[in-house]
Amino acid sequence: MKIIHITDTHLSGTHPVFQLNWCMARKALLAHAPDLVIHTGDAAISDPDRAEDLRFAKEEMDRLGLPYLIVPGNHDIGDNPLPAEWLGKQPKPCTEARCAVWREVFGPDFWVQEIEGIRFVGLNAQLFGTGLAAEAQQWEMLREAFGAGGRIVLVTHKPLYSQTDGSDLPLNSIPEADSREIEALARDAGVLLHLSGHLHRFKVVERGFPRVWGASTAFVCSHEKMSRRNGRMEVGLQSVTLEQTPEVRFVPVLDAITMDIRTWLDPESGGLTNILSEPSPITVSAP
Repeated sequence: MKIIHITDTHLSGTHPVFQLNWCMARKALLAHAPDLVIHTGDAAISDPDRAEDLRFAKEEMDRLGLPYLIVPGNHDIGDNPLPAEWLGKQPKPCTEARCAVWREVFGPDFWVQEIEGIRFVGLNAQLFGTGLAAEAQQWEMLREAFGAGGRIVLVTHKPLYSQTDGSDLPLNSIPEADSREIEALARDAGVLLHLSGHLHRFKVVERGFPRVWGASTAFVCSHEKMSRRNGRMEVGLQSVTLEQTPEVRFVPVLDAITMDIRTWLDPESGGLTNILSEPSPITVSAP
């Protein structure tokens, strides 16, 4: 099975800041003629309360004309409710209402799909630590899916730790206690591969099973707050072949513009918050 893994598209029909790079990424994706596309979240540009951006992202994914699986990211439904002093502001939390909007647009926010003998297990990484009823339901689904044996691919927006030594800043990865439990269950189940996004870097971490950090199709960020992430900092996507053992290859989007948003993380900058608060000077024409 040939898969193209994309992530962090950050799309918006009203504020198409990253639309050019998405168009170039779509062209590269279609040239690979994959059997399946997997999107690991942050489909929408930034604000989890802008449902119109989710709907636009859904339209863009449907336009591919290919089967795809998708999980939500923190910019789609809100984040884990953890202190985030290092970010300089507390992000909007994951809530049932925000997850409900995702489900209305894209379908389930966590799921199990069997395709060609592979069990794909998609998790809502932002549910962990919320105490919502859905969090317990997700754990039940995960344990059942991992306990059934077979060939399994885990799909989440955030990685299981973003550092190979297992340490990280809050919100860079799935919360540590949950991450350790998922990791133990995955090892026992013999998980083939873990696909994630969020970090805007390409890297394959080999620790028990391969964990792929996906490069964003939208932008990179070289700010010093992100320096611990390492990995390949480039706009791109990932080609994954699932045979006896997974083969993963980074695919650079050569026609894309390498947009670096490092200045948006400075205290003086309002970044996307300011951009989204005003009418956009650019628009998207109908396809």
